[in-house]
Amino acid sequence: MSEEIIEWWNERIKEQEYPSDYGGENFWEDDGWILSVSYNPTQGKTTEFAFNMFVADLEETDKDNVDVVRFGHWACGWVKQINVRPIVDGQLTQAGEMVYEYVDSNGYDYLERVFESDEYYEWEHQEYMEYIDYLLDSLVEVDADAFTDDDREAIRSYMYETGQCECTDEGVYQWFAKTDDDWYSVFNELFPNKTYMMEETID
Repeated sequence: MSEEIIEWWNERIKEQEYPSDYGGENFWEDDGWILSVSYNPTQGKTTEFAFNMFVADLEETDKDNVDVVRFGHWACGWVKQINVRPIVDGQLTQAGEMVYEYVDSNGYDYLERVFESDEYYEWEHQEYMEYIDYLLDSLVEVDADAFTDDDREAIRSYMYETGQCECTDEGVYQWFAKTDDDWYSVFNELFPNKTYMMEETID
């Protein structure tokens, strides 16, 4: 298997050609290093988390043969790429094998791990809380300041349990449109003893 991976890498090393203003001429000298997996800010948070997890595993396993570089890019602002030395003294490095496996699986294992990570949970939680702030501010008859942090957590739990919303790379998406009155009914159910309407709207 290692012979097949070495052949795979040798083909990519031969193909590595970039304009001299992308990283500088000296960067592309044939010194056994090659750019591999990349991330740019147009790809979304889950891909970023997966990329960072993979970088951490690479550096923990074979740090001498891994170097993450960052370039400016006209289309997306910047790009991070894993510069790896896959073959040393004719032998496949651990980094070379790991990058091959990552590319071969399209990073699927790492994308799965993302959804089990604390980092993703914290990001998702923040996205929901920002969405709830936006929701409360958009309901014209509601006094958003009447809702405590615990109240907002209760609304978030409601969204989870009912499948009302989903957090995506683009933010929180509401699957089922609700009118203002629909949300008032939800709040009345969640907080039966709370006064949350603006005073001027109370008859």
